[in-house]
Amino acid sequence: MNGWFEAGDEIAFVKSGFFGQQGAGKTHTMTLFVDGLLERLGKTEAYFIDTETGSHFSGRYLKSRGKTLKAVRERGFEA
Repeated sequence: MNGWFEAGDEIAFVKSGFFGQQGAGKTHTMTLFVDGLLERLGKTEAYFIDTETGSHFSGRYLKSRGKTLKAVRERGFEA
């Protein structure tokens, strides 16, 4: 493997997923993660692909912190 390079100060988009049982705190964890990330980057808007209904809770919290959460509700990941 010869694709190694020295890491620098580059900004990339974050794509993440959280896995756990029902009630484990996945949505809450994601909300706090996004809030901190937006603060760090000086941004105010995030996007949420919601497979259930958690975006309502996250949107309310982020709005109280001066941020916007845009969501789309999808049950599958078809192109």
